[in-house]
Amino acid sequence: MKKQHRLYIVSLGCPKNLVDTETMLGRLLPEGYRIASDPGRADAILINTCSFIEPARQETLDTIEECLRFKQQGGVRAVVVTGCMATSHRPLLEERFPEVDAFLDLNSEAAVAETLSRLLPRKGAGKRRVARTRSTPGARLLLTPPHTAYLRIADGCSRACSFCTIPQIRGSYRSRLMEEVIAEAEALAAAGVKELNLIAQDSTSYGLNLGNRGLLPELLGQLAALGGIRWIRILYAYPTEVSTELLEVMARQEKVVPYLDLPLQHASPAVLKAMRRPHRPEHLEGLIERVRAAVPDISLRTAFIVGFPGESEEDFQRLLDFCAAMQFDHVGLFIYSPEEDTDAARLPAPVPIEVQHERYARLSETVQSISERKVAARVGSTTEVIMDAPSDVFPDFQRGRHRGQAPDIDGVVYVPRAMSSPGQMLLCRLTASQGYDLFAEKVAVLQGEQARLGSA
Repeated sequence: MKKQHRLYIVSLGCPKNLVDTETMLGRLLPEGYRIASDPGRADAILINTCSFIEPARQETLDTIEECLRFKQQGGVRAVVVTGCMATSHRPLLEERFPEVDAFLDLNSEAAVAETLSRLLPRKGAGKRRVARTRSTPGARLLLTPPHTAYLRIADGCSRACSFCTIPQIRGSYRSRLMEEVIAEAEALAAAGVKELNLIAQDSTSYGLNLGNRGLLPELLGQLAALGGIRWIRILYAYPTEVSTELLEVMARQEKVVPYLDLPLQHASPAVLKAMRRPHRPEHLEGLIERVRAAVPDISLRTAFIVGFPGESEEDFQRLLDFCAAMQFDHVGLFIYSPEEDTDAARLPAPVPIEVQHERYARLSETVQSISERKVAARVGSTTEVIMDAPSDVFPDFQRGRHRGQAPDIDGVVYVPRAMSSPGQMLLCRLTASQGYDLFAEKVAVLQGEQARLGSA
């Protein structure tokens, strides 16, 4: 029998990073590793890093430093660092953390088992080695609740946004073959997954490198035909790629939930031009109107950057007015972070930090008020809810989500613990709201492919 080594996992950053981590674990478990819940009791620590913006890089540095303390205490025998920051900032990490045993770049899933098998039998750190290899898609160990999973349909990005380093880190846009995506979705459904959250750097350009960038509607139709799958959600859409065909599929297919994550970044013509985003505010307004006309009950999530170089008070006011007019359900806000080797970092007229934070606070107040008002308007309606886990906040409740809430980034629905259990799909009556969250009572348990009985 192979010796079982205890492995503690830290996955930082976005769901795309999480899928990378799950793929690595899918390769490691058959090699005799098991997951440790306590880093102090692990033989090795594997850190999958993020370097998207400065706060993410700082979190990576703090995490590596914290994990190395367990090695210094003598319990952990190896610390391995992989992912985006291990790719984009390797010299910095190697200089700052010579105690790290190995740095693996992106797409090194196949090298993780070999690296750990080399490191663990020995005492001490040994000589570091950089592994560079590409893996083929394989089994994943889900780190999400067992009824929900992220399904990556593409990687990389071929856009030229002036502020973004993703193309440098992850390369150009690469769609997965449709049959490969469907096969993985079938395996996830067979394992009990009910909700698929489609991810890519740009989901709506699916098919770009396969000769047909409009393949997403076809893919959605094939995924909707799979037994066991109940919800399909689209994350990371690009504004210019939201086609009429996509909206028709969203309106027609019951399993494609009325939810769209559509990062817009700004609403001022001058700032959008400096960002190299190929749309104008009037185009965005028309897009939002078109989306809502095609899918009337849709929940829209977007994201904006505040304090971009050259952003004037007039530019910011246009963004503020745009958010007030468009009434988005969910909004993610970011303070501009200058990224090395991007064109935006070389732009003149940087916005002072204190002004960035002041604008961030003003816009936060506006979008939060809108979101909370829209959440409260759902009270009294009935909706389908998928239950995720016991609540950490309210001991007598389980937390779940309605179709307009994506995992981990939007609000939740609290249902009394006695009425629900993780993985169930319930028909619930929404009884109260608190901030971004809702409280509900169970009306019925929805079984199998049972038709939806109500919608919030």
